[in-house]
Amino acid sequence: LEDTPKGVTIHYLDDGLDTGDVIAQAPVVMLSGDTLRTSYDRLGRKIDQLFRAVWPAIRSGQADRVPQRAGGSCHALKDRGAVTHLLTNGWDTPVSALIGQAKRGPARPSAAASKSIMSSDEIRIADQSVGSASPPFIIAEMSANHNGSLDRALATVKAAAAAGAHALKLQTYTAETMTLDLQDDDFLIQDPTSLWKGKSLYQLYEEASTPWEWHPPIFEACRKCGILCFSTPFDATAVDFLESLDVPAYKIASFENTDLALIRKVAATGKPILLSTGMATLAELDETVRTVRKAGGKELVLLKCTSAYPASPENTNLRTLPHLRDLFGVQVGLSDHTQGIGAALTGVALGASVIEKHFTLRRADGGVDAAFSLEPGELRSLVVESRRAWQALGKIYYGPTEKEKGSLKFRRSLYVIREMRADEAFSAENVRSIRPGYGLAPKYLPMVLGKRATRTIKKGSPLQWEVIG
Repeated sequence: LEDTPKGVTIHYLDDGLDTGDVIAQAPVVMLSGDTLRTSYDRLGRKIDQLFRAVWPAIRSGQADRVPQRAGGSCHALKDRGAVTHLLTNGWDTPVSALIGQAKRGPARPSAAASKSIMSSDEIRIADQSVGSASPPFIIAEMSANHNGSLDRALATVKAAAAAGAHALKLQTYTAETMTLDLQDDDFLIQDPTSLWKGKSLYQLYEEASTPWEWHPPIFEACRKCGILCFSTPFDATAVDFLESLDVPAYKIASFENTDLALIRKVAATGKPILLSTGMATLAELDETVRTVRKAGGKELVLLKCTSAYPASPENTNLRTLPHLRDLFGVQVGLSDHTQGIGAALTGVALGASVIEKHFTLRRADGGVDAAFSLEPGELRSLVVESRRAWQALGKIYYGPTEKEKGSLKFRRSLYVIREMRADEAFSAENVRSIRPGYGLAPKYLPMVLGKRATRTIKKGSPLQWEVIG
């Protein structure tokens, strides 16, 4: 994007990220009709050729080191802000358009908007911080586990709060807003492994839906219990209804993550969005994220999800989490349909800031979602253990921690194991590496053996340099 020759560079890394000494460079001619995709393909082929050519020199340690002129390019970390406004462009954007945008620079945001640019930093859902610097945000998904009873729904709120969940989530739809009341093959669940085999889609959603008139008392119960309440809307009328309840955030379900009209409607509210990624290809996710950004969405969490009920651990693919976070520059989490809490805890270890699990008072009571839902004791375990997992991540650190420093004295060190006379030679018979750690480090034993004691040494004395002649 600078007014400099175009090409590819292989260089060493340094603290400036892209300012290290150059190993090799090669020019690449850019064509007037190039898009981001075609130019990147050309650059990719050239870097492959160049790397193959210089790899023998790199491997042998004989590669050149030529300092970059003027301290590097706009890829230096300190200049990152000069190009981040270009990231909403698609692969088929003409390079000429990118250059024009780069020269104009980013639009100046208002003071309120300046701190709301979508990134992987902490976001806020009402009074709760969500991000890597905060404990995992735990969502108890009630879904259909009210089993058709408002009293059970309200009891579920209390149980979720008592277990330590940060939020309870609903689903806001009616059977009519989801599908058609037909018995045609297209509208029947015929998968023999499905929990809902034999039902029509209309029957399933009629049984599973949470009546809209229940939403206000459920929201009020959550407020009284001190937890947040929000919902997944499935059409525009549900968004309007939830806005009337002043929801603090929205969830987009996996089956709606390609419904761009719905996503625009939700993003336009300016509320935080948690979006499940089940079934979505990378291209679909890219389109969805760009839609959120263009429609005004400021805070987004992408939830890794496997749209199977229940999901199996081997199909959960949690290693996607850090890639998802780094690729889109957003917070990530897990909408988990596996049984138990093992996958959720692994998700925290891989960077999940949000964990959503279906929740029921008792699986034995049955219900549409009961088979893959947690009970209160299990939800409590998830809250406690996910916090411990997050705390255990810590930071990259070597050496004794403050808590460990007191244990250093129990390390092995060199001790005299029988009384020695002055001028007696040190040997394996009178010096050993044992606990505690008040003597010389064990690595000095070869240097000590054969040397002589400068004075009489009592058995059990830590060996020190002053007694070694």
